[in-house]
Amino acid sequence: MYDPFNHVRELLNLMEEGRLSPGEIAAESFDRIRKCDGTCNAFISLNQGITDRTGRDGKAENVSWLSRPLSGVPFSVKDLLFTDGLPTTCGSKAPVPARLKNRAQGVAITRLLEAGALLVGKNNLHEYAFGITNENDHFGPVLNPWDVSRMSGGSSGGSAAAVAAGMVPFAIGTDTRGSIRIPSSCCGVTGLKPTYNRIPVSGVVPLSRSLDHVGPITRDVWDSELVFNIMCGNFAHPADDSGIGGPAAGSLSIGITDYYFSHVNQEVAAAVNEALDFFRVHGIEIREIRMSGLDEILTASDIVSRFEAFAFHRENLAEYPSGYGTSVFSRLSSGRDLSLSDYQEALKIKEKAVRDFKRVFSEADCILVPTLPVTALPLGTSELVLDGWKESIVQGFVRFNAPQNMAGVPCLAIPCGFDSSGLPIGLQLISGWNREDVLFTLGKLYQSETEWHLKRPW
Repeated sequence: MYDPFNHVRELLNLMEEGRLSPGEIAAESFDRIRKCDGTCNAFISLNQGITDRTGRDGKAENVSWLSRPLSGVPFSVKDLLFTDGLPTTCGSKAPVPARLKNRAQGVAITRLLEAGALLVGKNNLHEYAFGITNENDHFGPVLNPWDVSRMSGGSSGGSAAAVAAGMVPFAIGTDTRGSIRIPSSCCGVTGLKPTYNRIPVSGVVPLSRSLDHVGPITRDVWDSELVFNIMCGNFAHPADDSGIGGPAAGSLSIGITDYYFSHVNQEVAAAVNEALDFFRVHGIEIREIRMSGLDEILTASDIVSRFEAFAFHRENLAEYPSGYGTSVFSRLSSGRDLSLSDYQEALKIKEKAVRDFKRVFSEADCILVPTLPVTALPLGTSELVLDGWKESIVQGFVRFNAPQNMAGVPCLAIPCGFDSSGLPIGLQLISGWNREDVLFTLGKLYQSETEWHLKRPW
């Protein structure tokens, strides 16, 4: 009856029909974690108190939970967010910097718990969220469920791997320059970076306050919409934020631009272009749009993130240098070389990014791009090489993601195929501010007639 790859909606239906109880689902989730996490290393801590409270039958609390929109559904949280009753390590041996005064559980997590969801544990991550491979010096790397010799992507790699491997039906991550979308693409799941501050970032240990977002990683777009709306505080109609079902797909247009298709692996480009054809066949107008200055925006995002990260960690780096992993210590310390004028100039470019994306969304409702130029790379890879083009793996993985954080626009990463090595390929839909409904409409249309999101690694 229980399937570890059940979607959130399927679990809710099973409980409503009396075929599964919250306690049974929680116990099955823990069983799956015990079976699979030795392979993936997706968890840092587990909340064993759930089964202590409910037992496997969960009958004592079943009735009260069934009145809530996420009754008894297990989930996990990136260990960068404070949660009551579980430690927050940030994937590091260095303590959370003292300058963060408020260490209370954030609004978004509290809303999920109030909606009846069950927090089963905290996910492994790239230390302090400052990296994109999820290779962690302290807790070990998160391994990709599709091929454990490959990286999961980061920094929310534990959250994405936990969903991909069927350990939880949804998980929460954060995204500063792509850290929800990158691992979602590597692991073949659905990741949402909402509009900046649409979901409150309270209770999140910051990497870069100007760029940080928090959002859900799920199996499909329907679950993403459901969890997103709960995190936004919409309990009355959690599956429909607008109350009217969002725009009709046929009324929408999709823009494409050269920047997001340059220096891309051929198999990735083919899969994303096939997705474009899908939308074209379904009556959605595809428009060529012009976007300039994206390389400048990408460079500025690096300056903003490093300057703000160093400002937050400055005292800690001096007091607990051995508490940080070597590469993260080096990258955090590099912010010391940036001047205030460097930062101020980067913020001006951030303002320009907002203007540029505003113009684009006057021409098209959505932009469709690859999430990454490649699929998941082998652990230890430091460079991305494509047909003579060479760049650092960080630069290559954030190239199609970081500009959207600078503008604060919402993005949805969904699987759109597999390469010849059997690794997931991801596409990304980008819409205007507070237009997550556009992403959900197009994403649900795509997933209603394709099966990439239904594939299982095991």
